[in-house]
Amino acid sequence: MKRLYTAAIAILTLVTLTACGSKKDDTKKVAQKFYTVKITDTRTKDDDWIIKGTTDAPDGSQVVAITDDSDSQMLENSSVEIPTVKNGKFIATVDGILPDDDSKAGDKNYIYITASSPNKVATSDDTSVKKKYISDVQQDKFEQTLKFSQGQIDYYKSLDDDDSSSSESSSDSASSSESKEADSNSSYSQKSKSVPKEYKNALETAEEYSDNMYMSKAGIYEQLSSDAGEQFSADAAQYAVDNLKADYNKNALETAKNYQSEMHMSTEEIRDQLTSEAGEQFTPAEADYAINHLGN
Repeated sequence: MKRLYTAAIAILTLVTLTACGSKKDDTKKVAQKFYTVKITDTRTKDDDWIIKGTTDAPDGSQVVAITDDSDSQMLENSSVEIPTVKNGKFIATVDGILPDDDSKAGDKNYIYITASSPNKVATSDDTSVKKKYISDVQQDKFEQTLKFSQGQIDYYKSLDDDDSSSSESSSDSASSSESKEADSNSSYSQKSKSVPKEYKNALETAEEYSDNMYMSKAGIYEQLSSDAGEQFSADAAQYAVDNLKADYNKNALETAKNYQSEMHMSTEEIRDQLTSEAGEQFTPAEADYAINHLGN
């Protein structure tokens, strides 16, 4: 009987230890993963770059960027937040690289861009990458090259011109501003007042995507309403695309030109990318227009 009792205790102890071990395994931390990104489109606005890219990172992964000598987080979406991956794609503005007086068009800038999950790799205020992740981001495989355009150089130089002339025109601009504001208030329609603020914000964001990224109507709607995008309500996103004054033929053509010049795609590859649900989501007619006008 004593032997049986001792054996029972031994079995119970073994089961308990096994369960504890299993529990520890279940709570084991998941390793942070860093994924390469492929930049598919690069455009400039003022002194910034607006980039589109693809990655194998899962939805919701943060996309961050830093340089060799700084941990400052340089990417943001139109809501001034860290961009995230949605359906293997992302859109971001690269902010924080300024030309200097000696910079010229074509000068190269090197930046590390990666998508990462499952934990957030940026600080709570989204201004820098956490110290423990810096070495993970600054890997050669994540390095990207961005070139200054002439437009960026001209814009940067124009800031100095604006500063020098601002003091001379401050009084005139103030009175002019007051006059314009009065005119604007008097002509502000009841219809405009009745539109919810969220809807107006969604429309303004849609205009940015159309004017700067040359996106399709379906692509803009998806970016506006996506949980990994702007997170506007479906109604606000629909209002935006319904009221957006965009030339989608032009957007398709500009996107096609970029694929041709930057990625050296054939016309059929460009057509597939333009119309694909996983690509740009232009209509077949818009894609046809773009292909037919590529040589113009």
